[in-house]
Amino acid sequence: KPPFVPEWLHQFMEHYPFFKRHPHPMVVHFPMAIFIIAPLFLAWYHLIGPAPGLLDAIFYLFILGTLSLPVAILTGLLAWMVNYSGKANPLIIRKTIFSFVLFVFDLIIMAAVITKPAILQNPAGREWIILVLIFLCLPLASIIGEHGGKLVFPVLKNK
Repeated sequence: KPPFVPEWLHQFMEHYPFFKRHPHPMVVHFPMAIFIIAPLFLAWYHLIGPAPGLLDAIFYLFILGTLSLPVAILTGLLAWMVNYSGKANPLIIRKTIFSFVLFVFDLIIMAAVITKPAILQNPAGREWIILVLIFLCLPLASIIGEHGGKLVFPVLKNK
């Protein structure tokens, strides 16, 4: 039995082995795509030109990201406890830290956009930080995904 896992959860996973390995990979791709697409839509808006509904799409993508990212983080922590016995692993530690940073960025972005919806269209002064945070979501999501990929498909060094 993996440490840190309550007995009822251990029994559930023994009865349904799918939940030992697959919940995290199943749910993680959704927020990853959102936090990659939203910055690309914002770049489209500011570099190519406004398109009808594009800013609304960014807003709704961030709502979905806000709802799905905690599920991805929690299933990742569960997978770490079940599959790696909660042992320290540099990839998992960095992945977890970057995931929490992404979530904090997401909450700041959502608060700003809800408070001032026009911030994406016409940022002024310090409001540019919100656009910077949105663009930082793309490399953060990419790094998190790359670390997850290294855990699933480790790169073997030729000796």
